[in-house]
Amino acid sequence: MAKPYKKRPISREQRNKWLDQLDRGIGITRIASDAKHDIRIVKNQIEVARQERLISNVKKEHLQKIYEDHYDDMFSVIDAIEYSINQFPPNYLCQSDQRQRKLFDAFSEHVKHEKVRKYLDQYNSDVQEFEDIYNEIEFKIDKVQISTTENLPDEVKPSDWTNDLLKAFKMGSSPDDLSAQEYEPIRCPDSLFEIYWRKAIRLTRISVEEKHVQQIINTHGEFIQQAVELLLVVKNFSERFTLLGEKIKDELESLKIKRLIPGHCEYCPF
Repeated sequence: MAKPYKKRPISREQRNKWLDQLDRGIGITRIASDAKHDIRIVKNQIEVARQERLISNVKKEHLQKIYEDHYDDMFSVIDAIEYSINQFPPNYLCQSDQRQRKLFDAFSEHVKHEKVRKYLDQYNSDVQEFEDIYNEIEFKIDKVQISTTENLPDEVKPSDWTNDLLKAFKMGSSPDDLSAQEYEPIRCPDSLFEIYWRKAIRLTRISVEEKHVQQIINTHGEFIQQAVELLLVVKNFSERFTLLGEKIKDELESLKIKRLIPGHCEYCPF
């Protein structure tokens, strides 16, 4: 009478080997005989191995998807940085919402040993300095408006020449463009006039009598000449961002060509 097989612990390696043998076409009876194990145990362990392998594959696929999504997030940061450095006035990079801020911090952690990290830190540092200068210039231009318009009659005094000028500047007009004397008085009913600067910006919010037309034009011209001198300070400072932005774009383009984000961050799946 044949001795019964002893129950021995089955290692994961062993049951994976049996599953591989079964997948290669070796019969379950032969596998059990060669291994000197009860066929029921072998069948059970092969099923365990099959489930373990399935779970392992699912985990691998899930982790791969997480990794791919993380990479997509990091490359979305690159796109956001490239968009930001083309804006004027310059703003802090990728700070529009909490998620973008977290992703930017993660990207910065990834590239902490790369040149681009130094450039990104410098850019955000310069933004703070720029904001201080810009706010100071805006305040000074507002004082210019007050001083140059003090002799205008109260009923035609402007309220937002400073805002109009800064809006045109933000839209990309250079100081030279802004200093050009482009005025267009348009006659309205009842012998009144509306005065337009650069054919788009109305200098008065009410129609004025003809006797005030030239006075307003002359006053605005004086305001523009003084204000543009102040804007030159902003323009010269902003050229730093242009040069720094080019360095950042060059480094980011290298990462895009390599299709690889170096380093790690707290959100990396591995």
